[in-house]
Order: sequence, then structure tokens, then C-alpha cells
Amino acid sequence: MSLLPQKRSWFSRLNPFARRAEQTTSRRPAASRPSFRPSLEALEDRRLLSTTPVGNTTEFPDSAVVRIFITFPDGSTAQGTGTMVNPNTVLTAGHVVYDASDGGWATSIEVIPGQNGNSQPYGIAYSVAASTFTSYIAASQIAANQSGSDAHVPGDGDIGFISLNRDVGDQTGWLSLIPGITGTSFDLSKYGYPSTDGYNGTQLVADYGSLIMNGVGSAPGFGYLGWSSSSMSSIPGESGSSLVLNLGGGRNGIIAVQDVGNSSEGYAETITQSVVNSLWAFEQEHPTNAGSVVLTNSLQPPQTSPSSPAVTLQDMFVACPHFMYQAL
Repeated sequence: MSLLPQKRSWFSRLNPFARRAEQTTSRRPAASRPSFRPSLEALEDRRLLSTTPVGNTTEFPDSAVVRIFITFPDGSTAQGTGTMVNPNTVLTAGHVVYDASDGGWATSIEVIPGQNGNSQPYGIAYSVAASTFTSYIAASQIAANQSGSDAHVPGDGDIGFISLNRDVGDQTGWLSLIPGITGTSFDLSKYGYPSTDGYNGTQLVADYGSLIMNGVGSAPGFGYLGWSSSSMSSIPGESGSSLVLNLGGGRNGIIAVQDVGNSSEGYAETITQSVVNSLWAFEQEHPTNAGSVVLTNSLQPPQTSPSSPAVTLQDMFVACPHFMYQAL
């Protein structure tokens, strides 16, 4: 089934006035493919049956999943999902922090860990820095110029990092990364905040399923995973959700980040070695608020001479809160 030709971001539009690892131990709280628009058509009823509401979002690892509320330069607002990967860093989709069709870099990003309905057990944290990859930015700009949308293909680096104004991960815990996953013969968990098709965006849900695709990305250093929407959901609001592989013995880790989909299939950006290298560099430039550098656990540490895309700094400006933007 083809996608609707409408300008809508994959994560939910909310503005009523606008158009809207072997180190894989996750940290517990201390004591040529077609282009896809980031949006979905009407979903079949069976797709809603695979998700399970999370009753207690203060238990790890559910506590490490965050709801993200974003404002863009054109005034539109949106919702996505992310995961804590160190005390002050969130892993999410690139289009959660940058969308050329909405004016570019987000002007405000609120992060709400473990939200459960009206309950916000860890309060709200705010972004002080955000990053995504230049390959995704280029794809987003081309789509905006050609169709006024954010349509793009999976595997183009649609991954984002957010640094927070406080070390909320010390309370929520955080997850590890598992780069370079191969094959499709394993079952996964996925956690997110869907916001349409019977969901209101404030309830964390867990989803379980298997993959049908594992491909090389459209940009060097990236890849993508895919699944049938009858197996796992791909609903607006879930952009940035982590696909988690359980290795047993209390060990688990993130293998991909959900970015685009349609009514038939969902896609995620694979955690590659390039992503690990770039995330570690981001964390070193944005240490915890306690002043220490805490690097995300990974099955493979950064390469001595990483082949990751170069970092390009954007101008810093003051908003409420203020950001330093980076394109990786």
C-alpha cells in the first residue's frame, strides 16, 4: 500500500495552529529502495494488538525510554521517542532534532523519561545540544525542496543524539549499544510512545517481533533493518524508538533506531561502528553535568582512527533552553 502524499512528519504533529555487549551490560539506576515519508496511512486493527502497555515505567529498562516533545522553527510541534544511553545523552531519530521541511534544527526539545499517562516520575529535562548526520540532513533538504516533505530512504543516517541539562540517566538507568548486527533470525523488543491510531502519546508501550530485512544503507557507514507491520508496529510517535536485543543473563542492547515506515513495513537505522564512534565523540564533547565523561557501553569500542563522517558545528544561539547544534 502506498503512502499518502501529504506533508506530515513520521512522528506525531501536535501543534493545533500549524500544519502541521562483551561489554553489553546496560546501566541500571544507582541505588535502492523506494523513498518513505515519515508518516503512515490508516492502520489495520491487527497492528494494534502487538503492543503491550507498560504498567510501571520506573522499572529498568522501561525507565530509560523517554518521550520527546519538539518545536521547530516554523512553529510546528512534534512528538518522538528516545532512549537514555548514558547519564545525560539520549539516542533518537535524526528527524526528531532536524527536519528541513519544518525549518531545520529544532528550537526546543523537552525530554520526559518514563512518562506514564499524566505521571512524569523523573520530571522534564531539556536539550542543551543536539546532533544528526550530514547524510540525513542532505536527504531531508532534498525532500523538502522537491516535495515539501521529509520523505527519505532508510539507511541514510537518520539518527540523532541529544545532550540534556541534567544527568537524569543516573535515576533512570541507560542501555548499551550492539553495533554491526547481521542476519534477521532473532526476536526483538521495541519501546515507544505511539500517538495516533488509538494511542495518545503519553503511554509507553512495548512491542515484540522479528525482522525480515537487514540491508546496507544508502549512505556509507549506515544500514537498515526492516519488519512487517503485522509483526511489530510502526506508528507515529514511535520515531526514535530503540530496537533491543536481549542476550540473556541481564544483558541487552540497542541494535537499531526506528525512523520511517508505512502501513506494510517499518524500518530502523542500524547501530553501526560509525554510529558508535560518533556517539562517543559527542559524549566527550558534552560531558555529564557532574563534569565527568561517561561513554555508552558498546560491544565494540570506537576505532582508533574512526571512519565516521566529519563533525560540522552549527552556530550556537540562545533560546529557552539554548542549544549547540552539530551535524555529524
